Amino acid sequence: TSFDSQSNVQDNVQDITVKTFMYMFFALIVSGFFAFVTYATGNAEEMINNGTFIILIFVELATVIITTILVRKNLPAPAAVCGTIYCIVNGLTLSVIFLAYEMQSIVAIFFVTSAIFGAMALYGSRTKKDLTSIGSLCYMALIGIILITIINIFFLKSEGLDLVLSYVGVLVFVGLTAYDTQMIRRLATSDNGLSPYSIAILCALNLYLDFINLFLKLLRIFARNR
Repeated sequence: TSFDSQSNVQDNVQDITVKTFMYMFFALIVSGFFAFVTYATGNAEEMINNGTFIILIFVELATVIITTILVRKNLPAPAAVCGTIYCIVNGLTLSVIFLAYEMQSIVAIFFVTSAIFGAMALYGSRTKKDLTSIGSLCYMALIGIILITIINIFFLKSEGLDLVLSYVGVLVFVGLTAYDTQMIRRLATSDNGLSPYSIAILCALNLYLDFINLFLKLLRIFARNR
């Protein structure tokens, strides 16, 4: 019956949503653990001094692209392994925040980020409004932020512009959190050939990136420098 079919769809969406947030929380724990251990052992400073930090940034980009490709090819097991490697490497690079900001600020802003993220994820999962247009707008704005940031780093070197970009970035990642949460339902109910595990890994990766970037933007705006 149509009722049974609707119930199965709902169960499928719920199952994928639970998997998504489990993977995402696991990813955050992995990154947080490696970030703190790298800082506590004194390797964060060494990484910056010997140039390893720059190499790790490129490794991050490579692993996140490979993870996405593996998911699109519907290979959830290799994608999960590659995604975990990405989270470890991201944890290593994130360790530098402990050198830049006071620990109290980092902890406080982590909880603020969690609250904002949770509220937007709840909105994204419950709203009947189609957030596709908001998602598209946010992705366009994100490309703009990346391009202007690159120009600012190499040419303008303006701290004021950097701060403005951080404020815009907060709005962008707040919007993307709601959009990417709604994407779970959209992917779970569409005929895309992806397994539930592949969908969960892809959505978890997107939400993980939203959380980390929102956290970093809020740190840039509100955290106390060391």
